Amino acid sequence: MRQIKILSFILVFIGFISFFNSAQAEVTYDLVIKNGFIIDGSGNPWFKGDVGIKNKKILKIGLIDGSKAKRTIDAQDFIVCPGFIDIHTHCDRGITRVPFVDNYINQGVTTVIGGNCGGHPFPLAKLIQKIEEKGISINFGCLVGHNTIRRKVMGFKMDPPTGNELDEMKALIGEEMKAGALGFSTGLAYLPGIYSKTEELVELASVVARYGGIYATHLRDQGRHITEAIQEAIEIGERNNMPVQVSHIKLADDAIWNELERITKPVEDARRRGLEVTLDQYPYTATSSGLTSSFPSWAFEGGREEFLKRLEDKSNYEKIKAFVIKRRLTSTKGINKPETIYIGRSLKFPDYEGKNLKELLLAQGKKPSVENALI
Repeated sequence: MRQIKILSFILVFIGFISFFNSAQAEVTYDLVIKNGFIIDGSGNPWFKGDVGIKNKKILKIGLIDGSKAKRTIDAQDFIVCPGFIDIHTHCDRGITRVPFVDNYINQGVTTVIGGNCGGHPFPLAKLIQKIEEKGISINFGCLVGHNTIRRKVMGFKMDPPTGNELDEMKALIGEEMKAGALGFSTGLAYLPGIYSKTEELVELASVVARYGGIYATHLRDQGRHITEAIQEAIEIGERNNMPVQVSHIKLADDAIWNELERITKPVEDARRRGLEVTLDQYPYTATSSGLTSSFPSWAFEGGREEFLKRLEDKSNYEKIKAFVIKRRLTSTKGINKPETIYIGRSLKFPDYEGKNLKELLLAQGKKPSVENALI
């Protein structure tokens, strides 16, 4: 009797498998990607196989009969993998002008996050509306930029915010989070974020934490004080119980190259305490920044007009000059700095773009010295 029951179960099970396989065989896929090197994102090595897609969903990964597909792509010698997510972009500045976003699509990036380094288009709801109206080729998310909010409320004041100013900034951040922002970003080497203190950032980030957002930061210092800068970011996260993302991590001062513990120790200590801290890094040995980040922060208090007035003062000019030489044109490794600093973009002098300071000085018939590089 027991043998009969087991036999019956086996027959039923075999029947189920036959039915399942029959059902699978009858599937007509909208698309089958064949013969690719599949990397599934799980951490496993690649494997050779096909991907069957129907109604924008993956139904099968394995060996698939191409005759069951409305459309087939032969991925021989190509990698097939999930779309990449680029969490640090500034494409919010021009995504509606280039909605196909082919520079990302061609790299396999299908999701981008804008609003980094403390800046975002304000109000965010307006940008989202434009994107929805125009349509874009990728998924898009955005952070609330601290510099954008502070500049709107306080301009270029070096002072800490008053109670009313802090409340106004918190209210604006709350509105941006309601509009769909994913978190709060700071650019603490840029204006006017460079003027802010830790307490201000903790208070502003508390609004974002209530919405489950993250804290992403371009650190206050990526050189000799990078450890303290990372610790500040960690403090903001810990006091608000929110994840911390440190942007484009690097040792930007050649005096501390290879001293990786300046980065790893504070991060590992925080993770042992239970705080989610992550870092991103770009895969090239260069930095990119606006010209203002090369100047002392006090030079810009009050805005552009005040900065120009200070340059006309000989004493201020010499102080600014000495600061720029130390910050951008001095190397402990004997590096020829004018040869390594390139002009990425210049509205006034577009012919300078793509050239380094040494090339520009030689083209002008000048000696490529540090002094001449400042003129």
